[in-house]
Amino acid sequence: MPTWHLVVAGILTVCVIKTISASGAGMQTKCNGRRCLVDGLCSFNNNWQECVCAQGYTFADNMNDRCVDLDECGQHFHDPCGHRGVCMNTVGSYRCACLQGWKSNNHCLPKDSDPFLCMPGYTGNICSESYCGVNGYGQSVGDTDDYICVCNTGWTHKSSKGVCDVDVNECILTPGICANGAACENLNGTYRCQCLPDWHGTNCTHFNCTGRACANQGLCIDGACTCTGGWIGPDCRQRPTTTAMSTTENGYTAKEDTSGKKSSMNDTTTTAMSTTENGYTAKEDTSGKKSSMNDTTTTAMSTTENGYTAKEDTSGKKSSMNDTCGRSLFV
Repeated sequence: MPTWHLVVAGILTVCVIKTISASGAGMQTKCNGRRCLVDGLCSFNNNWQECVCAQGYTFADNMNDRCVDLDECGQHFHDPCGHRGVCMNTVGSYRCACLQGWKSNNHCLPKDSDPFLCMPGYTGNICSESYCGVNGYGQSVGDTDDYICVCNTGWTHKSSKGVCDVDVNECILTPGICANGAACENLNGTYRCQCLPDWHGTNCTHFNCTGRACANQGLCIDGACTCTGGWIGPDCRQRPTTTAMSTTENGYTAKEDTSGKKSSMNDTTTTAMSTTENGYTAKEDTSGKKSSMNDTTTTAMSTTENGYTAKEDTSGKKSSMNDTCGRSLFV
């Protein structure tokens, strides 16, 4: 660090110039190019080691690019109002509507009078004890003094207000939760997968190809398989499922798999329609071809003329005449 000596009117002045190293300058780029810097919602921490969101904000996702409002009231186990008031989230902050007996501030502390009240589902000298136990929290029901217990993942209860002390057996509830031949071990509030060699991850879904080669000529890149030849899966042992689709060409139906190959052709003329021409009925398939002709005169109607009854078919021809006494007269 250079030191400069400046003599002014007989007085020796020592000036110390602080410099920033090249590595320090590089640290300044950790927030550069991020949306949060454009929005003015992020900055460097004290050690210039990472980019952090401003107080009251958090990163929207693992990309750490955009900062969004942090809902302080949504952290039920770390309620900033201490379950001594109603927490109301605001942009970049929150405020507490404190209950009777508590000082009105952002933590509803200290106690300023007796008797005091706690939020529904909580008790104790400072309202820190939940009726739902350590594995759940009380949630108010509307604007009433009622509540229900909301259990953490891995725990349940026997009633809506019951203590969350019943373990959920994930191994039984979700068969196959441990993949690729792994054994499932149930634990209190959680579970554990005992992965086979070369498999890892919470559910044994990640394959480490540094210990065993990828199948079907897959490439091992940075410990993960890059599959070739149409194979898929973490270890390249799976084929894509073929979904059949139907297309129709020239009156025939072809089943077509996802590769674009037609596997079979079926004549679509199985569905027939009927048309009538010159007193005859013809069955007509969907290709427009007539397959058979039937005389339509099988259906007769009766008419009466001059005391005689005549049967008349749909073509308008009379086949016989019967008088009303039952005698026949052919015409």
